[in-house]
Amino acid sequence: MKGKTDQTKIRLLAVERMILRGERITCQQILRELDLKYDIKADRKTIYSDICAIDRFVPIESYSGHYGGYQMVDVLGRCEDGEGAG
Repeated sequence: MKGKTDQTKIRLLAVERMILRGERITCQQILRELDLKYDIKADRKTIYSDICAIDRFVPIESYSGHYGGYQMVDVLGRCEDGEGAG
């Protein structure tokens, strides 16, 4: 049986990898994949907390509404568009 600390580490890394795919993903999709692929049960607030922690290292965009979710920020794409140019 995995300890709570091990499960927390695995969950955090799994959520990061889901976001690093580059596709928008919802909290419900994250929860479902954690359950099915890693046998980890979590709640919505835990995922929000994980995303905040990951955002300190990997910039994440948050979208609300019907087509909401989370997605890694395309930093290079923004540079090419001239958004970050000074």
